[in-house]
Amino acid sequence: MTKKRKFQILIGLLAIMVGGILALTLWIANAKKSVTIYDFARTIQYDEKSNYALTLNDVVEAQILAADVKEEYITDPQEIIGKYITGTAYKGQHIMKHQLQSDPTYVEVSGISELADYRKFYLPIGYANAFAGDIEAGDTVDLLWAENGGGLSTDRTDGVTGSENGINYNQARIVMSNIPIYQIYTADGSVYNKKTTDPETLNKFKGQDAATLQGEDGEQPTGAPAYVALTVTVEQYEELYVRNQTGTLSMVSRFKESQDVESDGYLVIKDGLANVYTGKGNLEFEHGVDAQNQDKKDVEPVVTAARPDVYTFLRRLAVMDKTPEQEETYKTLYAQFVEYAQAVAGTEWEINSPEQISMVQLEAAVSAMGQEKMLDYQAWKTNVQELTTSVYGAPQIMPWES
Repeated sequence: MTKKRKFQILIGLLAIMVGGILALTLWIANAKKSVTIYDFARTIQYDEKSNYALTLNDVVEAQILAADVKEEYITDPQEIIGKYITGTAYKGQHIMKHQLQSDPTYVEVSGISELADYRKFYLPIGYANAFAGDIEAGDTVDLLWAENGGGLSTDRTDGVTGSENGINYNQARIVMSNIPIYQIYTADGSVYNKKTTDPETLNKFKGQDAATLQGEDGEQPTGAPAYVALTVTVEQYEELYVRNQTGTLSMVSRFKESQDVESDGYLVIKDGLANVYTGKGNLEFEHGVDAQNQDKKDVEPVVTAARPDVYTFLRRLAVMDKTPEQEETYKTLYAQFVEYAQAVAGTEWEINSPEQISMVQLEAAVSAMGQEKMLDYQAWKTNVQELTTSVYGAPQIMPWES
């Protein structure tokens, strides 16, 4: 081996030695750096009914060497605030990730002490539909279901009044009351903290519509309520799932003194631009199916509590299931009614409270049209009654019966 080769090897070994010394020095320097982690500031007893959310007062900073930091240690206090312990926490103990959970082990709301028979139903929310942030676990709410229809099914209503679009409708009804809130979450899954006493939140809502709190890109501000988990039974869960697929579910805020009320709902039906019906009611009616035997028709007579006006009676008949032949018969009979109604209230009768047209007015107007029209009118009543009995499967109280 030449002297030159020996010298090159010596230089290489020296370079490796110097590099190792520098790396060791750098590692020692980093290992000696101080890192902030968090300890429990006090002992917090845990049992299966713990539902206490941690706050900044429950933790203290602790400094340790970077070399001693474990992956389970928490270095960001935001990973602690609002979380729940999974076991008893002791003063001075380093807080570990596995000691925390997002949901409390136990939540007792509205008298529910055991959750085995309940499920969590989630809905997306924001400040606009979460009562301006005045909401928290343990509150109870009512649930409003709303549905907008672009037209009832064509086999039942198409062409009923000559409208190209059929009958359009909007309906809303409180379908469940006093539903307990299990928990509220922010967009990142953290537990939402109620902000009724937060001046910043209150100032934001002063004189503004809640929806304007969303940013230009539609995202919720940090810390805003984003999801609500409701405590419901299995049967309620199934109903809410279907309603959420066919309409819109919204929470309704309650006062402490609020009582549960059975609501008939509110319904608006339009044909084109004219209101066909506006008032209490909903389109969730029975179609003559016996609850004990779903595949058989209920043939018991249906008795109406009060005699309906003729216009409302005919519009209800319009939305009943009918055969094609019954549908054609209905169109013909309704066209005759339109002629009689125009004789009473003119061509704009349908936009001027048509439900106020009485049988006395109809008979007087038809009588003035001559004997032949009066005979047609008597036959019309008979035909309407026969069609009604055929469609409902049982006799009904007719508008002209006393």
